[in-house]
Amino acid sequence: MSIGASVDLADLRERVRDATDIVQLVGRVVKLRKAGANVWKGCCPFHAEKSPSFVVNGEGRHAGKYHCFGCGAGGDVFDFLIQTQGMGHKEAVEWLAREAGISVGEMGFEAAKGRVLRRVERRLENEDVVEKPSLPSLFQATREDCEVIAKGRGLDLESVWIAARVHKRVAVVQSWPMREKGGRWWRRDGWEQHRCWTVIDETRAVAEFRRLDNGLHTRAGGEAGPKVWSTAGKNWPIGAGSIGDRRRVLLVEGGPDMLAGYHFLRMWHTQKRPLLHEVAVVCMLGASNRIREDALGFFKGCRVRIMVDADTPKDDEVKAKRKLTGMEAAMRWSDQLTEVGAAVECFYVGDVFKAEDVAAWHEGEKLAGEIEVVVPGFVRADGAKVKDLNDLARCSEEVLGCDDVRQAFTVWDF
Repeated sequence: MSIGASVDLADLRERVRDATDIVQLVGRVVKLRKAGANVWKGCCPFHAEKSPSFVVNGEGRHAGKYHCFGCGAGGDVFDFLIQTQGMGHKEAVEWLAREAGISVGEMGFEAAKGRVLRRVERRLENEDVVEKPSLPSLFQATREDCEVIAKGRGLDLESVWIAARVHKRVAVVQSWPMREKGGRWWRRDGWEQHRCWTVIDETRAVAEFRRLDNGLHTRAGGEAGPKVWSTAGKNWPIGAGSIGDRRRVLLVEGGPDMLAGYHFLRMWHTQKRPLLHEVAVVCMLGASNRIREDALGFFKGCRVRIMVDADTPKDDEVKAKRKLTGMEAAMRWSDQLTEVGAAVECFYVGDVFKAEDVAAWHEGEKLAGEIEVVVPGFVRADGAKVKDLNDLARCSEEVLGCDDVRQAFTVWDF
């Protein structure tokens, strides 16, 4: 059947939806078993679980829909492709139309408008002790938003899209900086307004706002301001409450590194090894913080790999200013996690220094240039040293394909 350009888009979607067997579509990804006259059941592809809570309805009142009673994911055939394959709505309609033998020609599709993110209904066991900051209205990231973020960070678009729309880890705010006054949010005087993105989770315990274009926040007169605006409560690890029964955790520092975590897990994702479903990505916003005590329980019994940010030692007459922040944060978090029964391993993207030399440097007994490098760090394709996980994504194919990088995301038997 041929559909001309004058056909109503809503009508086209209905035709494609009616021509698609949702059970067969979902069955390509999820192993389903019949659980009723028109109901099939399986393990949810969006979160790790042992007891199936994911249902697909072939006919009846909820025909053509899927729903997970564990994580709340749900939708129709288009949503399933969007959430599992990282497609945009247009791509999903076109792909399913081809599968059904329907030609869409050169039809245009109106971009979907972002909608305000509602608070997740599923409650965390200890959510009542999480102090939630007041936040302005957060919107779902559009495909275009994810494309801008991915391009600016050197990341795979589909990975950013999956982090935003499947795992709900990215939201956008239409205008920032802002200030709260009288229970409402207002534009902050004297600052240029920009569309910004933030990493977030269902607790909404902490957020940091970065410009979509990766620039600095600036005053109206052009004076450069901070790169990041953050709320209080940065000792809450974003995503900790969603670890669930997954026993593998990738712990990173900073929003860009969280997206890079999804980037690398998707890189090594296969049908036999669905790393995006096996490994939880958790993010601390600030290397100077300790992990909040009431969040540590989520890590119990997990294997946690901490991605250590690289720092360059710098001499200073003031002893307290001689710091290797990334390494010190990794050691601090490692101690905390080990105490609650987690197995911890650190992965260094930068140089690994001789411990004795670092200790002597801290005491002022050695200069920074005298610290011995035990293991050289990675180098980006442009020759710059890798400073964090996001930087690692900018390395050459040779570096990205080496055993050290691959095993950092695929080997969890430590």
